[in-house]
Amino acid sequence: MSYVDVAWIPGSEDRLLTWGSSIKLYRISDDEGCDLRSELEGEIPQPPHYMKCLAPLRAANGEARAVTGGANGRISLLSFDSRSGSVREFGKPASSRAVLGLSWNGNSLLAAAFEKNRNEPALKIFDASPFLASHNHPLGQEHVRSPLGIEYGETCSSLCWINTFGGETLVYGSSGKYLRLIDIRQDSSRGARASTSTRAVYGVTVDPFLDCRIASHVDNQVVIWDTRNFDKPIITHSQNRKITKISWSPTRMGLLCSITDNADSLLLHDIQSWAVIMEDGEPAVTERKLLLEPSVDSQVFTSFVWHPASENTLISTTNKGILKRNIVPERISPSWGARHSLCWPQGGVLRMYDASSELFSEIEDISHVMQVRASQGYGPQLEENMKILSTDAALSTAWKWILTTKQLLENDKDLKVEFPSNSPPGVRTVLKILVPQESSASDTLSEQRSWHGINLLKPRRFYRSTSREKAIKIAGWSSGAGYDNSELISFLESLEKNGEYTRAAAIALFSLDLRLSLTILQRGASICQSEDKEKATSMRMVSMALSGYTEDKSGLWHEMVPGTNTLVGDPYLQILFTFLMYSQEDYKAILDSDLQLGDKVAFACGYLSDTHLTEYIESNWNQLKEKGNLLGLILCGMRSVESVELLQRYLDITGDIQTVSWMTSKGLFSELILDNPRPQIWINCFRNLLNMWNLWSVRAEFDISVNEILKKPLQQVYVSCNFCGRCIGQHVKTGMPRPLAFVQKQSQLQPFKSNGWLQACSSCRKPLPRCSVCLINMGTMSGLNIHAAPPSRDKPKKISPFKNFFSWCQTCRHGGHALHILDWFKDHAECPVSGCSCKCSVLDGGLLSSNKESENAIELV
Repeated sequence: MSYVDVAWIPGSEDRLLTWGSSIKLYRISDDEGCDLRSELEGEIPQPPHYMKCLAPLRAANGEARAVTGGANGRISLLSFDSRSGSVREFGKPASSRAVLGLSWNGNSLLAAAFEKNRNEPALKIFDASPFLASHNHPLGQEHVRSPLGIEYGETCSSLCWINTFGGETLVYGSSGKYLRLIDIRQDSSRGARASTSTRAVYGVTVDPFLDCRIASHVDNQVVIWDTRNFDKPIITHSQNRKITKISWSPTRMGLLCSITDNADSLLLHDIQSWAVIMEDGEPAVTERKLLLEPSVDSQVFTSFVWHPASENTLISTTNKGILKRNIVPERISPSWGARHSLCWPQGGVLRMYDASSELFSEIEDISHVMQVRASQGYGPQLEENMKILSTDAALSTAWKWILTTKQLLENDKDLKVEFPSNSPPGVRTVLKILVPQESSASDTLSEQRSWHGINLLKPRRFYRSTSREKAIKIAGWSSGAGYDNSELISFLESLEKNGEYTRAAAIALFSLDLRLSLTILQRGASICQSEDKEKATSMRMVSMALSGYTEDKSGLWHEMVPGTNTLVGDPYLQILFTFLMYSQEDYKAILDSDLQLGDKVAFACGYLSDTHLTEYIESNWNQLKEKGNLLGLILCGMRSVESVELLQRYLDITGDIQTVSWMTSKGLFSELILDNPRPQIWINCFRNLLNMWNLWSVRAEFDISVNEILKKPLQQVYVSCNFCGRCIGQHVKTGMPRPLAFVQKQSQLQPFKSNGWLQACSSCRKPLPRCSVCLINMGTMSGLNIHAAPPSRDKPKKISPFKNFFSWCQTCRHGGHALHILDWFKDHAECPVSGCSCKCSVLDGGLLSSNKESENAIELV
């Protein structure tokens, strides 16, 4: 395989040269694509023999030249305009030893690395400025002398200039085991300015954006150093093959490319940053590969060079001598703001999607959906939640169940006694499926129930018990349909008022009242005639079909109805035929239908035996829990640990922390919130989310809702006296004082009482600090009689007016009465204390002066 290397002409964006068996100069175009469009401008067909390295340069007249180093120790300056090619030679080698590296410092100094020789230096510095300063200087064959030689009797494996230190500092690999930094302005006998011991002494290169960062390689390892801490490398990366070349990007900071022997890809090391706080902090490095496009003949990369201007372009060479353009993909570092602004860099500019973008309507991001719901008032009022979630049937039904079950607990005496708190129980809780040893199978009665008003139809087997009746109510049939016909009528009427005619007809049929079911369908068809003709037609057709029902299996009705059943779209209309067609004890088609879960569970509570009922409910519960469907609350309720598990599963699938948190505050059993850490995590996460959205009103409503179901925590923050260190309201901490002690304390503090509040410490009687505005001692009556009478809804507990509250700056510690402080900072920016230049109001983000909503919400009395 022929080796072809590539190098860019300094100062040029469209000219480069390749070298191997010959040296060629190309001018490339800016056309897109992998294969470059290049034009050959010049060629040196017979370069010096045994070339080991090459360093291009650009003369003062713009002419492209190259300096080559050979295995015989010769360093030659070549020109594409000279017939012979050779223009100058650097130094006159006394012995035949290979040149291992060349590096230009601008167009003046040339550093050359040599193999080991006892009597000659391994590193030579040549000053080429005299004959390169002017393009009119005659070209001759005299040698350029080396004014400086370093490292006698050693081998210099590679070298590179560091531009930070005035361009006169070199880093080089020495003797196969040292990396050294040397300043050529100093005496070479003093040794290197810095040195470290390592085998990675090959291909030394300096990051152009951070001159203290150096990269080198050895065998299959890439090693990166920081000269500020040169004792050990900051990172070492291993590859599968031997590394042949590494190079830093001149246009993108921290991007290093490496190539291995016989490689079909280039490896990019993206060094983003590294830890500076921890002593052993590892750098954050990501690796990417640039693959060679497949071709008919097997090609591999031999070398590469970064484009000097285009930050995402590499020019590579293959073993076939083909130049290719490789596009480096952008490293996307997106930032997603709390207010749904998605920002990312691309092509040197920042691009962004904001909350008004069509992107969010397409991807339906849950955070955006939650903020929209919050702005619509989602959460505090259960009725409003059902309206806001009108497009989400499952979630809306779950909120409806919570509302109706809480209302049921308030109105049903038996359920209220069994479940005194306002947390809704589930069907499994009522049936005691959660506690197998308390199974209610023993009190279940089986009876043959006749049809209402129809004696020709066979009775149906019906199961009843106290727990089943409660379960039917919990499932959504609040009247306990099937148990009390008078309550059934009122329940069905409420369904008709809501426009649920087909559902009401189905429940009436399940209660074995065929005549009532047909009446409801006819009434619904008449009402829906003007609004939904198709629905009215379906109900009228089903009513006529059911009116001819007969139990004779060989009759015409059983022969024709199955075909008509599939033409009806409403699942409740379909279930009317299903219930009549199937024989007793065979209700699988009904239980597997598309009816609402509550209706199917209520039906099962009346028509399934204890064993089948338990199996059916457990099977549904496992499916709903696995899917994270909140309809499972109907089964588990909100009083068991399983409700927490269901909410967590729903959160894991949807990310809807808003719904989970509001359901926790509106229905979850308070003991579960206090004993289980997950509800507390939900609440805190949702609070932080509302804070990031600046939805302070929603946050306040949420906190109120949470506090209503939790026990009042003990007070943890107190105002202490500066003299005795005790709490100013000591009785608040110690508990309710004795009446006599309270009277004595009032008498003792009477001299310090002014304008309705106390102005002295209740323990040592020292005066409290003075207000910075009115200069009167601060104080408040808040909490003095906190235990005198329990609060009630009609007479809530009163505290001191807001205007008397303590308020002080956390920076300068000056303060005063809240009302005075608010009035002061309406017209002033600095602290009211003379000589204090603290801008107290600015520290609060301008809340005192700009938050009109909060100011209007405070009643200053």
